[in-house]
Amino acid sequence: MFSKFLDFLYPQKCIFCGSLLNNYISINLGQNDTQNVEFTCKNCKLKLQYYKRDYEKYLVKNKYFDMLIYSFKYTGKIRDFLLDFKFKDKQFFSCFFSHYLANDIKKYLKETNTKIDYIIAVPISFRRYLERGYNQSWIIADQISKNLNICCFKFSLIKIKHNKRQSELEHKFRAKNASNAYIVKRTNQLNNKTILLIDDIYTTGATVNECSKVLIKAGAKRIIVATCARAF
Repeated sequence: MFSKFLDFLYPQKCIFCGSLLNNYISINLGQNDTQNVEFTCKNCKLKLQYYKRDYEKYLVKNKYFDMLIYSFKYTGKIRDFLLDFKFKDKQFFSCFFSHYLANDIKKYLKETNTKIDYIIAVPISFRRYLERGYNQSWIIADQISKNLNICCFKFSLIKIKHNKRQSELEHKFRAKNASNAYIVKRTNQLNNKTILLIDDIYTTGATVNECSKVLIKAGAKRIIVATCARAF
């Protein structure tokens, strides 16, 4: 009843045009079934289809992780939404991204009969956390954890180096910038486990590869990376 009351006070709007959605539904990412959640009006569904990758997976070679799952192309409106979510405290976009990413992860797990043991998010430095007030990847990982009913280790992977933002560097310098920036806690719990590593954007893969590297060295058996969007 409280959820319906909130819906009445704050009705759901189309993320593209801002128009009210006729059949809005309360978003509860703690439930497994979120198929009926709406984010766009009928007129804007074609826009979403342009950005959406219909369960896109990417087999990775010569990396410490072997699979990338992503939901959207990192361009246009999706790029704007992610940057607003990441840097402008518009955390409500997390529901949109975690909904689609969780569904894509489910499709992958079902198709490949893969079992995920734990979910871990790419961390940010403590100084960056104080500046921003939140870690967008933690928020996504937490919502996906509830949706998939898989334990999320929030502080198993820690960033110890306050380096330059990857987005500020040319691609050829990103691997070096991410090097030796992360350490792993709870190594005994990761031994021989399959880890789902969550991040917001995949560009060169330098950040998630460095995180995967330290997780593998800590004893993890396999790393699967899932991101909201991938840059091409």
